[in-house]
Amino acid sequence: MSGDFIYDDNIEVRNVDDVFTPGAWPKLFFNAYQRLYRPVKLLSFYVDNALFGWHPLGWHWQSAFWHAFNGVLVFLLARRLSGSLLAAFIGGLWFAIHPVHTEAVVWINGRGTLMSTFGVLAVLLFYERWRRQPVWWAGAGMLAVAFIGFFSKEDALMVLPIIGLYELFIRREKIPALLKQKSFLTAMLALGALAAVYLALRQSIIPGVSQGRWEAGFRGWISTQPVILTTYLRQLIWPDPMCVDQPVDYTAGFGVDFWLSVLLLAVCASFLFLRRGVWSCWQFAVAFFFVALIPVMGLIPINQPRADRFLYLPSVAGALAVAWLWEWAATQLRWRPACVAFLAASLSWYGWRSWDYSKTFLNETVLWKNVLAANPQSYRCYANLAAIDNNTGQPQLALPLVEKALALNPDYPEGLVIKAYAQEVLGHLPEAETGYRRAIEKGGEDPRWLYLLADLLAREGKNAEAEKFYDRIAQLRPNYAEARFAAGILAIQMNEPAKADADMTAVLQADPANQKAREILDLLHQKESAPTGK
Repeated sequence: MSGDFIYDDNIEVRNVDDVFTPGAWPKLFFNAYQRLYRPVKLLSFYVDNALFGWHPLGWHWQSAFWHAFNGVLVFLLARRLSGSLLAAFIGGLWFAIHPVHTEAVVWINGRGTLMSTFGVLAVLLFYERWRRQPVWWAGAGMLAVAFIGFFSKEDALMVLPIIGLYELFIRREKIPALLKQKSFLTAMLALGALAAVYLALRQSIIPGVSQGRWEAGFRGWISTQPVILTTYLRQLIWPDPMCVDQPVDYTAGFGVDFWLSVLLLAVCASFLFLRRGVWSCWQFAVAFFFVALIPVMGLIPINQPRADRFLYLPSVAGALAVAWLWEWAATQLRWRPACVAFLAASLSWYGWRSWDYSKTFLNETVLWKNVLAANPQSYRCYANLAAIDNNTGQPQLALPLVEKALALNPDYPEGLVIKAYAQEVLGHLPEAETGYRRAIEKGGEDPRWLYLLADLLAREGKNAEAEKFYDRIAQLRPNYAEARFAAGILAIQMNEPAKADADMTAVLQADPANQKAREILDLLHQKESAPTGK
């Protein structure tokens, strides 16, 4: 709870102006931010800001609430599926304290994962009730929580195939008979329609689906996918915290790790084809796990396909398996004392690992030092440590760190910006200008980078060019208060009072407490209303 805002909190949260602009929350549903469309997650941040301001403690409390609520839902789901109160409690407790959940819970920007998982769990509970008796409130509740899940993070869409798995393995329905059942068809059509609305909105706002690339082509994806999946499987049993995103070596090829992983996955897959009956619940858990991983399997290329937070939803399958395992162990009187001892030791160890790992996220410096220890070749790590030095007024320390980042990835846009900023502070303005321009060329028109370049150009006396960049910022991010304020000051210097008035008005819309902007706007209005002498 004492952790600061870290990593993407300062990008994907702090730079979403509509989160911090009073009354702007409806815009969250019609805009994408950082090429992501997750409006309900951002709406939760809007509520945080309204209640607590930019102070992390309150934000952490809301994330903790979602995780605790999910633990309760896992307990309820296990209770419905297993029938044993104690087994369901053990499954819920395992889920609540598992170390792989630490990242999603203590990293504020991970809340989308918590909320989408809430949506999946709550949909399954409402659906189970609907299938027993299709009452209106179960259907309405199912759609309401599905809306929260879908519009928080796209992995909640996996609830549709998971429902199919529930019918196949838990209810043991035959597919031809299932397709004739009205309650099933009604629920699936309603959820499918809501999913279609979400996807249509998302695709209209964010053309395309790729968030990265396959660094070694399709062959590289094939050779690494089994290793990634078995890594996640191991994480459930023997968690080794990944410290945020972990890169993958797509050039590793078809070595020993690949074939061992293929063998393990083949065993898991063959398990699904055993005769349904006593094995059905276990088959459901295995299928649930791998289906929930589909969004991060790289079918849609993403840059960093391994992270603990990606296991949050799939680990529900692990919790159900633990509940069923305990229910089985309870019938084995001979082994009960050993099972109790093993369970107590495992849960104690998981709890300690979670507490210890949570300290990794106390602040940016602690986080990136841990990332560096886990992955010495992380160019992001070196760049972020350099950014910390920049922010603490030590650009001379930032330069060698960011040079290491760019040696590992010469075209890393954030690294180019961090280097340019350090050069600017040290007085190397031409080099800084070149660096900002190259970052924009490589990484696109990020308003933050455009602002840094525009501010530098204004300092160099290139006011006309700076004004063009400020105008572009106003198009891309109209409520960017800091940039609009700087643009207003430049407009005053260039004797453009109308433009200055528009910029300062925009600043006050985004930040009504900005007293300096209000004073400047009052002065502009006084000059407008002053009588003109003849």
